[in-house]
Amino acid sequence: MPRVHISPGEILRRYCWLVPAIIELNAKQQVTRKELAQILEVSQKLARTVLWMLSRLGLVEKSPRTGEYLVSNSLREIAKTLRTSLVGIRRYRNTTRMVLEHEDMYYIVVIRRNRIISRRVSKEIVNKVEELLRRKSMSMDEISKNVSASIREICDSLRVLEIRGVLKRVKDRGSGKSIYLVGDLQTVSH
Repeated sequence: MPRVHISPGEILRRYCWLVPAIIELNAKQQVTRKELAQILEVSQKLARTVLWMLSRLGLVEKSPRTGEYLVSNSLREIAKTLRTSLVGIRRYRNTTRMVLEHEDMYYIVVIRRNRIISRRVSKEIVNKVEELLRRKSMSMDEISKNVSASIREICDSLRVLEIRGVLKRVKDRGSGKSIYLVGDLQTVSH
């Protein structure tokens, strides 16, 4: 197995999409591609890509005899640190979202059947959005102008706040738009 020294912070910055697999593999000694696909609820093709990247980083090693992937101690150490960074996980019908916190950033990982997406948003923007919404109900455009951030950053901030339990997303019966509730206030998001 190649010895690559990689920190949990570097995993978050460069390979955030691998975090769900790293956290899940922590409890295993070995895993097959099919087992990882079932655990993460992703396709076997995506599980193969995840295992390939983990092996390139030296976090798993493929056994030539059995074809199973053996989990390294490095992966376990990284997983332990990443678990402490985990802010929350929310499961939806076809999607799982997870939020991690490291230094001055929140990292959002979205797991779907055929892809894992990762994004990041600064804590400063998330805190500004939360502060604004606690004071007054606002549309996405108003929040974006007040915070001086893009709509994508505002949307990611709302997701972080929702997973942290600060906001609750509900559908407005009249307009059909999503509304985020903070206490007694509402903000229209979409």
